[in-house]
Amino acid sequence: MWRCLCERVCSKASVTMGALGSKGSKPPPLDNEDLKTVLAFGIREDHLKQIWHVFREVDKNCTNAWSVQDMYTAVEEPSLSIRSPMIGAIFFMADRCGEGSLDIADFIVSLCSFCALSREEVLQFLFVVLDRDRNGAITKDEITQFFSYVPVGSTGQRTPVFPVNNKNCLDKFRNGKWTRLEFDGLASLCDHFPYVAYPAYHTQEMYRSVLLGKTFWERFDAERMNSSNGTVKRVHVPIPGTNGRETLEVMRPKRCSMQDILDFSRRKTEVNRGRRVAVAATSASKSKLRKERDEQVARSPLLTMIRNPCCMYHVPLRQTGASETAAQDSPAQGGDGQARNDMQKAWAMANNTGGEDANADQGSDDDESSSGSYETDTDGEEEAS
Repeated sequence: MWRCLCERVCSKASVTMGALGSKGSKPPPLDNEDLKTVLAFGIREDHLKQIWHVFREVDKNCTNAWSVQDMYTAVEEPSLSIRSPMIGAIFFMADRCGEGSLDIADFIVSLCSFCALSREEVLQFLFVVLDRDRNGAITKDEITQFFSYVPVGSTGQRTPVFPVNNKNCLDKFRNGKWTRLEFDGLASLCDHFPYVAYPAYHTQEMYRSVLLGKTFWERFDAERMNSSNGTVKRVHVPIPGTNGRETLEVMRPKRCSMQDILDFSRRKTEVNRGRRVAVAATSASKSKLRKERDEQVARSPLLTMIRNPCCMYHVPLRQTGASETAAQDSPAQGGDGQARNDMQKAWAMANNTGGEDANADQGSDDDESSSGSYETDTDGEEEAS
């Protein structure tokens, strides 16, 4: 498939928590950036051990990786439910290498980031799922396609997982006199018709129950809410596995609006061969306030959970220029069209819980907005997830 865009390089402050292996009682090492992310959520060494235990319990074959089916197994959820598009989208965003599997770093960072989302950020997550081309607005057609989602591997009549009420509400909202919605419009739609956002909220509840429990995450929500109006609080926390001898400076995630995330993404990334890569660093000086705000947005849970560069909202924490990323690409890829095909194959693989051949879904090379899309073309029908 693809080579991983992000080298797994552990800095001097990396965790030394044990070797990767099915029999180990300690989690494998996380690199410095990933560790900063999870420690900012109040997760400590004992919590990492609990999460590692969940990972190993589901990974029955000791492959040290999760498939999309493992995502369903962990929460005892059937793949033909209304939560299926949410689970598929989480898996796609977390799959850093685009190989149809999550290693322990992808699992810990993305799933914990998803659990750390506030209620507003869960709506932002839903907006990202719907806004496939990252143009800052979702059309009625995009939402209609999403509500027409049929899971890969379904047989028989291939009935959409969403009830018909979801499509009907689009004609009732604003008397049907709308064609596109920005984030505030989606929030208003969900306020009038709560069942639109229900799958996203319920999916988070399920994973919160499995990963550390609802009490832990509700306490994190409360602490984050209490500090939301104050200054950025930076604290030094012990690095797991060092017995408190080494620490890392982390900060509690601050609230970021959808516009903040869009502006940050547009300034920091560009598309290279169907993938989001960091733009080349400029020599222009930035104010201290701008640097601090950029760091806050970069560390927001919504962005830290998106590790797959084929998701159009991906912003690399490790700032790498497009030229460097292009040099890493294989010459055999054959340009942008082949890269888009590879992305669509990976997304098909991510959703292929029914044993279908991921190579069956090629998609179109003509529409550049297909890069990072949460859909695949099966049997001539567009299936938005």
